Amino acid sequence: MIVLLALTAHAGTVELSPGDDVASKTRYLGPGDTVTFAGGVYELDETLVWEAPGTEDEPITIQGRDDDVEVVLRRSGSGVVAILRDSAHVTVRNLSFEGAEGWEDAGQVGFRIQDSSHVAFEGNRIRQVEHTALDVDGDNSDVRIVGNRIHDTTDGSGILVGCGDASCWLERGVIAGNLVHDLGGQWITGIRLDHGTQDVEVRDNVLFRIGTGDGADAIFAGSTEGGEPNTIEGNALWDVVDDGIWIEGSAIVRNNIVHLTGGVGIGARGGDRDGLLNTVISHNTVVLTGDWAVSLEDWYHRGGMVFANNLVANPTGRGVRYLDDWGDGDPTSNHLVANHVTGLVEGLDAEVFPSAVVPGAGLSDFVDPDGLDFYPVQHSAVLNSGDTSGQSWVPERDFNGTPRQGDAPDVGAYEWNGPGNPGWPLQEDFKGVEVEERDSVEVSKGCCKKKEEPSEALVVVPFGLLWALRRRRRD
Repeated sequence: MIVLLALTAHAGTVELSPGDDVASKTRYLGPGDTVTFAGGVYELDETLVWEAPGTEDEPITIQGRDDDVEVVLRRSGSGVVAILRDSAHVTVRNLSFEGAEGWEDAGQVGFRIQDSSHVAFEGNRIRQVEHTALDVDGDNSDVRIVGNRIHDTTDGSGILVGCGDASCWLERGVIAGNLVHDLGGQWITGIRLDHGTQDVEVRDNVLFRIGTGDGADAIFAGSTEGGEPNTIEGNALWDVVDDGIWIEGSAIVRNNIVHLTGGVGIGARGGDRDGLLNTVISHNTVVLTGDWAVSLEDWYHRGGMVFANNLVANPTGRGVRYLDDWGDGDPTSNHLVANHVTGLVEGLDAEVFPSAVVPGAGLSDFVDPDGLDFYPVQHSAVLNSGDTSGQSWVPERDFNGTPRQGDAPDVGAYEWNGPGNPGWPLQEDFKGVEVEERDSVEVSKGCCKKKEEPSEALVVVPFGLLWALRRRRRD
């Protein structure tokens, strides 16, 4: 017998306390559901898997109760602490994910977002896992990772997005206002946008003590495979074993403060996928790096390449290296202008780029470099000396959020606004800025094609069969 039913969704509320069977009580989530954890420790002996198919009108929320007691989801054994997969319009907030005793070599990953869209991961904490803390895997879109604290891995990245071979990606996203620190291991990254990831904003994050071995970088952005550029803006990072910011694809890199890297401060090159195009590096402050403060490679015969209005202070080391081997052809038309540089400069032909470099004043440009205050002093030559042309991509605001003077912008990450830094001082804490929402926009070009959405249709099905199918899909 076929029964025609008018199915009406009824939002449910699940209240959890320590000792509850979290997996069974949160297995079946539907549009409008809310899961709330009371404070305390929830011991898990297997991966917690959530599938949360919310809708725009009826989103799903998984959250810790807003009180003074932390909610800790603690996983024993190897594997992922928790996974959110095949989900849409869901928020996960105010929860802590960690490994149990022996986590240092237990082979754990903190949290994974997989094959999902319109996900908000906000105000959470991931700590004490051996491998990657937050893994964004599979094909995802419209993901917000905001205001989280991520720390203490023995051999793992902080936030890892996508796959190295561009076989999975994130399309449109915000990674902002996070605190990422004390990550162990080599060949790991604080925040990594792997090849294929596109139109993602990485801004206002604070990263320090990144890596314990070779190849540990703070921020990496790979090839967008022809998609919209990623944006790396307003981040502060220091005490990095290897490179600070490394770019191998279309990106806008501006208003960042990079300090005390063992390797390159900011670097850009084509990489294995030869994705360097329309890369803008402007209004950054780079101070005291172990290798080149700025290294620009593979820029020849590429369009839209900009290096302008940056403040580079590496007084006893290497300032800027530019490799542009055009052979027998004409030199490229990259826009290189008004960079104040202290340190060795290599490869910049003064006849080709006569305005690329202005001799800098070193550490005397800053209020208190020993105290991590890289705000410019009142009489610094960087004031009002930036290039004002549209090609320089002068941002509307600086690292502090202070409006830029479009007709006379200051060089570096800060716009001088009176004596003394009026904004957030660099410290081992959140930057403390309000992260604005961003509108979702369609990206019709590039590597990433959205999966086909099922068409809307009237479904006639027995209720018992519908429930059985729902259970089977989730088990």
